[in-house]
Amino acid sequence: MPGRRTFGACAILLACLAAASLASARPRIVGGTPAPPGSWPSTVFLYGSYGGLPYGCTGSVVAPQWVVTAAHCAYGEPGRFAGTMTAILGAKDYTDATAREVIGVDRLVVNPGYDPASDVGDIAMFHLSRPTTAPAIRLATRAENAAGRYISYVDEPDAAGWGRTDTRSTLSTTALQQAYLRVWTAAECRGVPIAGFDAATQVCAGTEGKAGACHGDSGGPLVAFDAATREPVLWGITSYGPQAALRQDPCSLQAPVVFTWVPAFTDFIEATVASIPAGTPLAAPAPAPSGPVPPAPVAPSAACLAARAKLANARRSEKASRERLRSLRRRHASRKRVASASKRYHQVRARRLKASAVARKACV
Repeated sequence: MPGRRTFGACAILLACLAAASLASARPRIVGGTPAPPGSWPSTVFLYGSYGGLPYGCTGSVVAPQWVVTAAHCAYGEPGRFAGTMTAILGAKDYTDATAREVIGVDRLVVNPGYDPASDVGDIAMFHLSRPTTAPAIRLATRAENAAGRYISYVDEPDAAGWGRTDTRSTLSTTALQQAYLRVWTAAECRGVPIAGFDAATQVCAGTEGKAGACHGDSGGPLVAFDAATREPVLWGITSYGPQAALRQDPCSLQAPVVFTWVPAFTDFIEATVASIPAGTPLAAPAPAPSGPVPPAPVAPSAACLAARAKLANARRSEKASRERLRSLRRRHASRKRVASASKRYHQVRARRLKASAVARKACV
């Protein structure tokens, strides 16, 4: 990612947030309220499948045949692209066949700078097989941000998605949910702490104890508003939560959610819209779902990947120690050598068990 930025450029937005009381914040996406008719016209439910297994994400229309979402939504599992993908537009409940527009996705274009190990550059573009009638949302830009063009209104919903609705990520919904999420300063985000947080390309948001996002909201919008017109602009794309690394419930409201900062990627978005670059073609759209689907896969956090690496090393050490012990016993080595090797084996086995427990907690 590029170097870190301060939030001085969005001082108006943050000043508004800091000055307002959080006491009357709207209900959250986790346990929140359905979005009313006419709201979020650019927001899309993305229904993917891989190996016959379904999953869901959220996205935003940015051009007649393009939807922007999180890069990890292109994968059914880490390293494995979705086999099929469908966009469902124009319906607050994606199972409402009378209101929705269903269009197949025929190509996935992942940001070439995306790093699933650190969640860097978590943004992708999905190409629709035909134009949609849904309106495109305006993109927030660096220039307008620097000019103080954007603002946020306390209690005005600024995030939406079809994700899980409880902090343990067990309850699903087919109705689009919305909430007001307070945008945090870069210093607040680092203070959580969020490992690897980069203020040049990421923002974090969440209304403490009141509002947050969850699995399935991935790729969904975080908006700011034009201070002159109140028009919503796409400010962020839901990426991940640091809760697992902090040993909290998967969608706990104690920590904010990390969003990919859209102004850092307008060149990628605009270049993709201008031409169809090389991407991963999909064979066919998935059938439109008739009920809740599993949440979107989540890219492993940096803490999870680090824990997995330590576990892999511990397993290798345990295997080598066990084989040495067996070899000494087969060769009828001295009791002293066998006892020393046995002690060593039990020590490395204990370290492997500890590393396994750490990995389970970090990779919830």
